[in-house]
Order: sequence, then C-alpha cells, then structure tokens
Amino acid sequence: MECMDVAWKPRVGLQFDTLEAAWKYWCEYGRITGFGVRKQYWNRRKVDGVISSCRYVCCKEGHRKDDKRTVMKPRAETRTDCLVRITLFLGSNNKYVVHEFVEEHNHPLQVPETTHMLASHRNITEVQAHQIDLAESSGLQQKSSFQLMSTLAGHRTNVGYTPLDAKNYLKAKRQRGMLYGEVGCLMECFQRQLIENPSFFHAYQMDAEEQITNVFWADAKMVIDYRCFGEVISLDTTYCTNQTNRPLTLFSGFNHYQGVVIFRAALLYDETAESFKWLFETFLEAHNQKQPQTIFTDQDQAMAKEKWASCYLKDVFTLGMRSTQLSESLNSDFKACMKPGVGIKQFFAHFERVVEDKRYNELKHEYDFRYKLPMLRYEVEGDPKLSTIRRYRHLAGKMIRLACDVSTSEEYCQLVDDNINNLISKITKLRLQTNSLTDKYKDDAQMSANNNGTQPRGFKLRPSTKRKGNKRFKSWVELQANRKKSITPILDQSTSQGPLHDINDSGLDDI
Repeated sequence: MECMDVAWKPRVGLQFDTLEAAWKYWCEYGRITGFGVRKQYWNRRKVDGVISSCRYVCCKEGHRKDDKRTVMKPRAETRTDCLVRITLFLGSNNKYVVHEFVEEHNHPLQVPETTHMLASHRNITEVQAHQIDLAESSGLQQKSSFQLMSTLAGHRTNVGYTPLDAKNYLKAKRQRGMLYGEVGCLMECFQRQLIENPSFFHAYQMDAEEQITNVFWADAKMVIDYRCFGEVISLDTTYCTNQTNRPLTLFSGFNHYQGVVIFRAALLYDETAESFKWLFETFLEAHNQKQPQTIFTDQDQAMAKEKWASCYLKDVFTLGMRSTQLSESLNSDFKACMKPGVGIKQFFAHFERVVEDKRYNELKHEYDFRYKLPMLRYEVEGDPKLSTIRRYRHLAGKMIRLACDVSTSEEYCQLVDDNINNLISKITKLRLQTNSLTDKYKDDAQMSANNNGTQPRGFKLRPSTKRKGNKRFKSWVELQANRKKSITPILDQSTSQGPLHDINDSGLDDI
C-alpha cells in the first residue's frame, strides 16, 4: 500500500547533521503518514565508536518470536513484515545521508484521530511527569488526573500520552521508591518527619525473626491535641486490603469545635491481646502516662452490645460522644489507601493528607468563630414551640432511662406501669377540665356578642356586574377622561364668543 503524498517525503541523498535530527524527522514523517516507527540496528566504527550506519523501519517490520510459554490470553499479533524503511550512512562530510528509502506499506495506515495512540508517538515529557506527580500527591485518581491534562491541552489527542502510559509511569516510580523495601520506606518516612519536627514520636515492635509486626506513630500536633482534648477518645480498627493486609488502628476524639482530631495511629500485625497490650503501653509512653477518662471501642463484645443504650452512659463522661461512629467515619476517609497494590509510601502520603484536611477544618471553625457573630441555638423566652421541644426531650430521656432500669425486674416494671396509669388518668382529667373552661369562655363571649345587636340573617349580596349587551363597564379613570373631554367644548365656545383678553381667572373659576 502506498502512503499518502506529503510535501517532504524522505528521498535518497537527503542529509542530516546528527542522528537525533534524522530520528525526529522519521518520527514526524510516521506521525503525519499514519504509522509507528522504531530503530532496527546501527553499526559503530571500531576506531572511535561513532555510528557509521543505521536503519529506521516501520513498527510492523518483521515477525514476533514464538512464545514457548503457555499463556491463557496471548497478545494479539501486530507485525506484518512491513518493508518500509530508511537507511543512513555517515558521509565524508560527517553528515548522515539517506542511502535507501522504501515507501510501500503492506498494512492499513492510521487515521489522524488515532495516530497519537501509536507507541512511538507517545512520550511523557519532564513537565508532564511533574504534573502527574502533583496530581497523585493531591489525591487525584488517575482517571481524573488524565481528564485534567486533556482539558488543559484542549483534547486528549493533544496530551502526548495515554492513561496507560501515566499508570505505567507511576508504577515504575513506586517500584523505584521501594528500592530498599517496605522497611526502608517506613524508616525514610519517619526520618523525614523527625527532620521536619523533632517532637515526632514513633515506635515499632519486632518478632523473634527481627520482622516488624506493629508500628505506632504521632506527630507533635497530635501530642498537643491529646493533651488538650484527650479525656474522651474513640478506638477503632479497619483492615487494610493492601499488600501488608494490616489493621489500621486510629485514636480519635473531639476538639473544642466538636471537630474530629486524630491523636494516634498504628499498623498492627493482628488484633490479639498481646498486640493491644503493646499498643496501649506505647500510647501511654508517648503521652507521659496520661490516661483518658473514657474510651469508646468495639473490641469488647459486651460493650459492642450495650453502646447504643443511653442508660449505660448516664454516669459516664463522654463529651457528647455516644459510640465508635466517630472512628467509623474516619475509616471512610482512608478507603483510598486500602486498595490492592498500595504500598507503604502511598499509605503514609494519603494518611498525611487526611490529617491535614481535618486540621484545615479546625482552622475554618477558628475563622468562623472570629469573623461571624454567635447565634443562640437554645430556647428563646416566650417561644412556645421551642418550649414544647425542650419539655419533650427532658421527659423522653427520663422515661427511656427509667424503662431500661426497671426492665430487668417484673416487680419494678409493674410498679412503674401502675404509676404511669395513674398519671395518665390525672392528666386526662386536667385536660378535660381545661377544655371545659375554654368552652365556657367561648360561650360567654358569643352570648355577649349576641346581646349587643340583632342576629345576622346572612351575607349581603352585591349587585350584579353582568354586562347588558356588548357595552363594557368603564373604569373611574376612563370616566374622568370623558369628563375632561366634555368640559373642553365649553372653553372653546367661550373663547370663540369674545376676544382672548375677556377670559380672566374669574371666568375660569366659574367654568
């Protein structure tokens, strides 16, 4: 198949100063024509090692070697033994000259809309690599990141690479980052934190084989937050489905704005008693043995059954916390770093982003506190609706706690039931008396109104506004306009009967 005509096809005798210029020329020719390119071979001179000849061919040149492996889904064949090529020799003037050019293809060419998908025409530049790194560090998914690059370039055909290229680039980068293994990456993250803040605390536990089993860490802000708001904490674990498959343990609580704060975090090998014992000992060591007053957790089965009942928390200092729902809401923020293939370095990067988001929320509350005026969210004196709500909540809480306390004894339950029946009877009588007095006041007011005048016999009917014939009723404005028109002829008549100077102010007043 002959390629399309272009203004600058390769030709025998065409010269290039360098091989790099010749390769760029061949790539551009393939992009415009619609085929991929690759390098077949090059020869070097033994004297100085300079390339004396080379050949650039079509990407479909030759045939793929037979794969002796048993593959369930073998790759599709792409080679067609295409003969299109260009051969260059180094001339006496140290320039590379086209010695041979074969133009005819034996396969269909790509259309301009699909040429950018050819491997030889895809390349991630240094600037684009930096943009991909920024998108990943910002938490953008690869699909969203590529869509952003496509928007900036005008269309995805102008980006210069495909989503698969970006995925392979990030994968290769992660593999280079894991050069020293997971332990090396972990120590690197902790060392960086120590350099940025010497108050960073971390600890890890090893087994008999010197393998790290449990990891615990906290930065300086977490230590300060626990010192200020660590009376009530929530402890929960969520399983990481990544390469390590370790439970992520979070210590969290509320700050003075009822916002979520993270006090500590740990990656455990398992959820055994030994692991939790080490966890709590390390937790107290990090906080100078300061113990919280209340801990919410779902690790204790008995607590997991009773955590919903308010009666179990009536004498407990909770700061408004009722269950481990706080930690469970945090777990949803860490879903992105709990997917297969996520390494330890990615996990810590995502963990830091979540912590920064929570701390930024605290700054927003601080800004609102200093910028906005406070609003009263409780009962306003004289508001009957808010008073009703307040009384209902007050009594409902007491009744629920009372029912929980007496439900274990038949005698107590019967006593409460009898008293409630008596209360219902008394309240019913009071409501009936109140209604009878209200009806009496209404009857007296009606009799007083009747004695002051005659009894009404009905509503007074308005006169009919139905038009007679086709004549339309005129409005007051139209009537006034007709009245002025009726006055105008009189003025004209008076002016016509005498000279202009005979009409004085008294005459106008008479009219």
